[in-house]
Parts: sequence; structure tokens; C-alpha cells
Amino acid sequence: MISYKERLSQITTFIFDVDGTLTPPNKPMDMQFMRWFEQWMLKKCLSVVLCTSNTHESISSRLGRKIIEQSHFTFTCGGNEVWANRKKTVLNDWRPQIELIQCLDQIVHESGFKTRSGPNIEYRTGMVSFSIPGKLANDTDREKYKVWDYQTKERNKIVRTIKEKFPNLSVV
Repeated sequence: MISYKERLSQITTFIFDVDGTLTPPNKPMDMQFMRWFEQWMLKKCLSVVLCTSNTHESISSRLGRKIIEQSHFTFTCGGNEVWANRKKTVLNDWRPQIELIQCLDQIVHESGFKTRSGPNIEYRTGMVSFSIPGKLANDTDREKYKVWDYQTKERNKIVRTIKEKFPNLSVV
């Protein structure tokens, strides 16, 4: 039987989520970890792939130029953009219907969770990012919403509503 160390030595491609794995959500990478990660990528001569629902601009400023440039591929906007060699190689140009945006606005307005740090709806390539507390919510407000959602199951209700009204969309 092959050992874990031997198996690990056979891996040639590593795929990393950005937010919550390499960085805290929507925050820069820790500088000490950034330096270590840059060296690890160079030393191992590995193929590194980055994945995120955020934009390329957002992660570039948070991960640093070296990590972005050393990555074999970067899948941004939930895979709707694919970057390689500093160029966007694939693009999904889907745009949301006005009815979807109106539905999301109504959901935000009707939510019992009243702390807002906007934007609640953010357009990205090929997708819409939606959040009741908002993209700029701080860690405390995110935790409060997490507790609120645990008690009310609001996100499950939101997903059901969107799936019912827009059955052709992929909702997560």
C-alpha cells in the first residue's frame, strides 16, 4: 500500500479556493503566509489553480502579483472567467433578467434581518452575487446573520423562492 507521503509526492496540480481557504473572506492574504505560499509554489514546481466567486481584480489585490502570475489557471466569478498567462481566456457573458433583480431587491426589503452593509446585489461576469447583510458586512454582522439564518432558515427560503420563479437558473 502506498504511503500518504508517497501519494502526496505524486500530486502535480493543487486547486485552491481563495475566500475562506487562502484568505479570510474578502480580506488580504496574511503576509507571512503569502511569502511562504509563493516559495512553496516555486519550490515544488507545481501547477496551482485558483478558484473564486470573486472578480480577478479583487483577488489580484488580495493575493499579490506573484501568486496570480505563478498560477496555472485562475477561475473567477464562479468559473465564468478563466485566466491564464494574465489573459482572460473564457468568458460567460450571461446577464440577469430585470425580473430577477427586482425579485432580489424585494427579498432584501422583506428580510427580517435589518443590518445592511451593501451592496446586497453585485453583478459579476456571468453571475450575480447576492447577500442579505451585504458584501461589505464586517465579521460581527456576518456572524449575526449566520445565527439569524440558523434560527429562521432564511437562505433556504430564498433559494426555494428563486428556484420556483427562475427554474432555469443555478442557485447556490
